[in-house]
Parts: sequence; structure tokens; C-alpha cells
Amino acid sequence: MKWPLLPLLLLGPALGFLAGRSTAPEPASPVGVLRAELERQRDVLEAFVARHDAPPPAPILPTPAPAVDLGWLRAELARVVREELAAAQRAQAPDPRGLPPAPEPQPYNIAAHQEGQRILDDATSQRRWTDADAQAMRRALVNMTDAQREDVLRRLATAINTRAVELQTSGAPL
Repeated sequence: MKWPLLPLLLLGPALGFLAGRSTAPEPASPVGVLRAELERQRDVLEAFVARHDAPPPAPILPTPAPAVDLGWLRAELARVVREELAAAQRAQAPDPRGLPPAPEPQPYNIAAHQEGQRILDDATSQRRWTDADAQAMRRALVNMTDAQREDVLRRLATAINTRAVELQTSGAPL
């Protein structure tokens, strides 16, 4: 009983494979695919040429400009120039509060500013702001000018608000 079953098991798949091969459609030849693509491209190019060979639209003639009162125009220009000159003089005028300009930073101001920048850079690289950082920054802020202090505090606030540093202080950041 085993002998007739074994040839059937071997011949069944082989005959199925051969039947499938004989009924499969012919694959498309590369030449046919290329020819169809070229035909499609020719249609696109012919449509492009037909669209651009059309006669150009009628030219648009410029409309004449309305007449301008030259006297009014000169008066308006003179008024604007006077306003701008007055604004420039106000900008160059000394401070009405009588405050002298800020003095040049001294070497200890520059050193304190650099120390504050270094403290802030170290804290940013470690991604944390500790009580020790706050204490060191307080000592550095004392010797900075107002502009330097504003610069360092702006950078610190930005680092805290953008979460570039995590606050690990027992109280306020400073």
C-alpha cells in the first residue's frame, strides 16, 4: 500500500508546478515597457509645445498716472524732513535726568563677569543649578557693572526657563 502512495506524492506537486508554468502569462519585455514610457513622454512634450506655441496675450497698456499737485508734494516732503531732523536731534541730546554715561568697566568688573559666565557655563554643562552655584554667583554679581549683571542674570533666567538647568537649590535660584 505504501508503494503506490509514494509515486503519487512525488508526481502531484511536480505536475502542479508544470501546469502552472504552462498557463502563466508572458512577462512584459523591457523593450515594450520602454516604448510605452517613451510614448507617454512624447504626449507630455507635445502638450507642452502646444501650450507654449499659442499666441501671446494682448499687451497690457500702462494707464496714465494721475496729475499730482507738486506744491503739496514739496510741502509734505519738507514736513517729513523737518520731523526726522527733530527726532535725530532728540536722540543725540544728553540725558534730561542729568545722569552721566556709564563708566568703562574696570579689570575687577571684567573678571567678575567672566567668573559669572564660567559659573553659568559649568551649571549648564552639568544641567543643574545648586546652592553652591547660587552662592558663587552672588559673590560675582557684587563686582559687576549694571550691564554685565543684567547680561548674566538674563542668561541664568533663560537657562532656567528653557530647562537647560534643573534647580536644585533649597530656596530661590539666587
